Amino acid sequence: MNIDPQPRPLPYLCRSAVYTRASRHSKSVYSSCEAQRFICADFIGEHQRHGWSLVETPYDDNGESGESLERPALQRLIADIEKKSIDRVVIYKVDRLTRRLRDLHTLLNIFDTHGVSFSVVTDFNYGDDAIGRLMLNVVGAAAEFEHDMIKERLADARAYLKSKGRRVAGRVPFGYQADPATRQLEIVDLEAEIIQQFFEFAAAGQTPRQIAVFANEEGLNRKSATGRLADWTERHVLKILSNPTYVGFIHNGESVLPGCHEAVVSPEMFNQARAQIQSRRSSDQKQDFGKRKMPLRGVLYCGRCERAMGTDTSHYKNRIYNYYRCRSTAGGVPPCQNVSLSKGDIEYFVYSHVGRGSDGSYPQSQPLVELRALWNQVGSLIQDELIPIIFEKIVYDPDEETVTTTMRCDALEIMKNVYYGEDREDDSNSEE
Repeated sequence: MNIDPQPRPLPYLCRSAVYTRASRHSKSVYSSCEAQRFICADFIGEHQRHGWSLVETPYDDNGESGESLERPALQRLIADIEKKSIDRVVIYKVDRLTRRLRDLHTLLNIFDTHGVSFSVVTDFNYGDDAIGRLMLNVVGAAAEFEHDMIKERLADARAYLKSKGRRVAGRVPFGYQADPATRQLEIVDLEAEIIQQFFEFAAAGQTPRQIAVFANEEGLNRKSATGRLADWTERHVLKILSNPTYVGFIHNGESVLPGCHEAVVSPEMFNQARAQIQSRRSSDQKQDFGKRKMPLRGVLYCGRCERAMGTDTSHYKNRIYNYYRCRSTAGGVPPCQNVSLSKGDIEYFVYSHVGRGSDGSYPQSQPLVELRALWNQVGSLIQDELIPIIFEKIVYDPDEETVTTTMRCDALEIMKNVYYGEDREDDSNSEE
């Protein structure tokens, strides 16, 4: 009688996920991430007899830097590991996982905590024993060293080029074009004539808003970031009139250096235009507050009841007077009596406080100096929009008659994004 042999137990099922990363996003059909995934999937297939099975969910960070762990696909991978749905992580090279030794240790600890194995296709010696751990740390440290050396060489190269007045990177300003071979700025005659007109109008006393209206009526369109024609705005005109590129300088962080490109306007014309803008801002600012909207609404609080102050108006001899007043009835408590501020007085104080810091309540730190410099370059309408964004709270204490301001920690970055916008020079280090 034939007896069937005892069936063999199936090997342990090892759910293997592939993680890939490419520093620069590729528009090609066959990207670097796809190439890594193909190689890793083939590596998993070679171990099917050991129970390895490919997790079909892709974990591809295409166009992501290895500087930190804040990457979409990597965070999804960690989340799935914590859900116990992955038994092994397979990568092509160690530097595809991270370029920081500290982050490598963090990820290995996560793997160990959840019982996840780790494999590198390009080297089979990365095991769970002491020698394997040592080799993995050595390779991780070498990847971090290589990355730091590349960054230092790029920084040295940029500093050298800028010391010679040569442009390195960034958006090409209106009035110029970049030479395809050297990437240096060359004047575009028709656009340069528009720039010269802007500075002449500004030096003659016209406001950025008036210049923008004129340019739009004359059909002097500008190019947006997408290359399409767009109308001029007060902000764009003000950025033109504040850009030292037009007098032959290049940006070097927060300072400027003499450039090797041709200037569009003379330094005298540039200074005249800037002087007109600065004088108008200092002399007309307080009177102009009464005519604009109520930008402090939502950030101005009563120091007595700690509730947001509302707005109010009064009329006298055909004139309208605007106030900030404690009017809230939140919590069933009546508003504070006789707690009101003139719109012009409180706004002038706050705006001057940002621009000059005359009361000395903020430390004279470099970020604050940079913020004030940018604040003084933008127009009044843009300042109205910025106040509720860069301030967390402004508190008026009617008993002490003091004003306390709390600015957001990222106020400087907000100001930079608003001021530079799509024209902000990008000197960030790119990985190859």
